[in-house]
Amino acid sequence: MGRKVLKFMTVAVLVLMAGAKAKAGTCPSDVPAGVTNCFFVSYAHGSDSNSGTTENAAWQHAPGMQGCTGNCNITPSAGTGIILQGCVTWPNSSFTWTPAGTGTSGSPIYYGVDKSWWDSTVAGCASAWNRPIFNLGNAAVTDSLQRIIVLGHSYLMIDNFEITNISDRDSGYSGENETHVFDIYGGTTTNVTVQNCYIHGWKSEFFAIGTGNIVSGQNQITNFVPLSYSPMPPASTWPSQSSHIVVGDVSGGTIPQTGNGTVLSGISGSNPYTITWTGNAASGTCNGCIFTVGGDFLRVFVGNETGNPGTVVQNNVIDGSDSTAALINPYSDCGLSEGNNNWCGTSGIAQWRGPQIWRNNVIRYIQSGAVGACTEWSGNLIEDIRLSTNASAHTNGVECLDVIPANNTAFFYGNVIRHTNKANPATPGGLQSIGLLTEFSPPNGSTLYVFNNVVYDTLQNVWVGMPSGTTGCQSNCGSAVVFNNSSDCGPSWNHSFPCINSCPPIFASCTIQNNHWITNASSQFSGSGCGSNCTATSELVQTVSKANGQGYLTSTTYAYSPGSNGSTLNGLSTSLSTCTAISLVSVAAGTACLSDTPYAVSYNSTAHTVVIPARSPVLRPPTGNWAIGAYQSSSGSASAPAAPTGLLASVN
Repeated sequence: MGRKVLKFMTVAVLVLMAGAKAKAGTCPSDVPAGVTNCFFVSYAHGSDSNSGTTENAAWQHAPGMQGCTGNCNITPSAGTGIILQGCVTWPNSSFTWTPAGTGTSGSPIYYGVDKSWWDSTVAGCASAWNRPIFNLGNAAVTDSLQRIIVLGHSYLMIDNFEITNISDRDSGYSGENETHVFDIYGGTTTNVTVQNCYIHGWKSEFFAIGTGNIVSGQNQITNFVPLSYSPMPPASTWPSQSSHIVVGDVSGGTIPQTGNGTVLSGISGSNPYTITWTGNAASGTCNGCIFTVGGDFLRVFVGNETGNPGTVVQNNVIDGSDSTAALINPYSDCGLSEGNNNWCGTSGIAQWRGPQIWRNNVIRYIQSGAVGACTEWSGNLIEDIRLSTNASAHTNGVECLDVIPANNTAFFYGNVIRHTNKANPATPGGLQSIGLLTEFSPPNGSTLYVFNNVVYDTLQNVWVGMPSGTTGCQSNCGSAVVFNNSSDCGPSWNHSFPCINSCPPIFASCTIQNNHWITNASSQFSGSGCGSNCTATSELVQTVSKANGQGYLTSTTYAYSPGSNGSTLNGLSTSLSTCTAISLVSVAAGTACLSDTPYAVSYNSTAHTVVIPARSPVLRPPTGNWAIGAYQSSSGSASAPAAPTGLLASVN
């Protein structure tokens, strides 16, 4: 009897080791369509020698994880689900992870969860499911390029993981040498979806901010005293590899100013410290200035600027409020309400080059929402953009270096951008330039639609930047249609930046209509106009005081919506043809076009999930005038702004 059992087990193991031929178990009911066979994984209660076909016979590692040996070492076939147990933690030793297998359009490979399966012995999970946790332990991973999750196969779906304690460190390699949480850089990788994840808690073990002295031409900070809320980490904790150092003083108006990209060579003393580096020498002398030591090397998503078609990032929370630099000052006002923490910075970029489609994400306390390629940004909440510790870093809401149209169309709609590094007058150099939606340049034959966005409490006046041939599309560009947006275009400290920066004649056509610009700048447009092939109609420009006087406030639940005593800002009779054209490309975008703003998503900071949408949108009237701006007043919806009592008859 024993020999028969042994023989049977041997055959079973051989079958499981045969890659895609492994026989999976029954899937939970809530897996995506097309996923029909599942394996189960629990680091706390599984073993890679198990069959993996049931929860009670789970593997310890998912296919492609570091440490996966034995039966988990398979290549899943299309339609396979890999289910990770909720509340269970996978440690640093499980990474780098390259999820295995390639799916198809109708049968993706799903790496996700079953919300009825969790470890109830974990604190906080006694009665409820929570995400599986990838705890990187603030340490390097096995990949020499410091890629944590490499998405090198097409038609994958990654769902509902918490990723934390990420080491924000330089990998020591030239080029793309930063830490990548999700790397989709492969030239042939397409149709990857990452959704419902919570990414937070990135740390730089060699970051500090303090005061000290430098002398022009030297490679040394002397008398470096870390500020009380930014203690200097012990020299023994600094990486043994060539550690890059960012050194800068804020007195010159930039953070940092000198020494960017230099390499740490020594730390001596103990409060005050002496810090030396190799590379660029100090360009000036400065005593008692504020310096940052350490770098900004985190890229949450990295893809191809030329495109990873069909890649989607949706319903995720990327929250850097507990990252090293942001912890210096965890307040939206950047120190205005408290005396000590008057330097405001953070680290990380949510999107570097790709993926190109972002829907309904919360992105906050980060130095840039995106620098790269864009096909669609819709329903995203982007807030608390901060200065970076890296002098060469982009600090933007969304900076689209390239528009990658799908079916000759690209979209930016229903987003909210707010609280972008509010300046602290007590900090020299606190007035930093931050772009919000910049360098959109659709290629020839394509159209970019920008509508129903709300932008407020921002530092930079420009929120729609259309390049005049110096970047992006340089000639024979496509068309842009910018309509029904509400924007506080920035404070009055600098009038050189308008709401829309250049609508140049390189565009085939440029239509700007029914937007509400709230600005103290001299004009909502740069230069003398938009060019002969661009039209701007029914544009309302108001000073902040004028808008506030008519009930358009940032203190309302939905910023700059008309209050109960506010006025409707009547626009032009708007043809439905624009929405019809949009609907032919995207049903979701077409539906959004026929309504006012959903005000992006809101953030459930307890569960660290998104709430979709933040506001129930109101239908635009099928005939007659649409209101100027992102809101359409309606007395028929409790969640919409109240009906106005008066109409605006003049434009200021």
